[in-house]
Amino acid sequence: MIHQVTDYLPGRMLATRVWISDAAAAAFLKYQKRENPKNYFAKKLERYATNGFRHYISEDGPIKNEGEGIFRIGDGSLFRLIGFFENGSNFIVIDAFLKKGQRLNASEQRRIDEVIRVRLEKRWSKTDG
Repeated sequence: MIHQVTDYLPGRMLATRVWISDAAAAAFLKYQKRENPKNYFAKKLERYATNGFRHYISEDGPIKNEGEGIFRIGDGSLFRLIGFFENGSNFIVIDAFLKKGQRLNASEQRRIDEVIRVRLEKRWSKTDG
């Protein structure tokens, strides 16, 4: 399966351009409506993208390296955007989910493993939206 990704913040001057799959966008929208109505996560994501994701990557920061070239973006909640970098200045979000607890469970780890496969097998494509 090829994941189609679209520009999350089109027309903006960003150090890191964010591309998001339909499935991840739907999960993010659902989270925003139910758990985050003031759009704090979306505002933080835009700030990270404007300044460049690389400034926010750390073991305890909002963007964490999960290994195998995969990163998760969080905002202090248990909701996560899962993706990888393309050419350093593009971040491709393939999946998103609300974790059940502080540690990843087996199902969540399988989802991250699938994002690893998508990256390695280049099973994604950019669209203009």
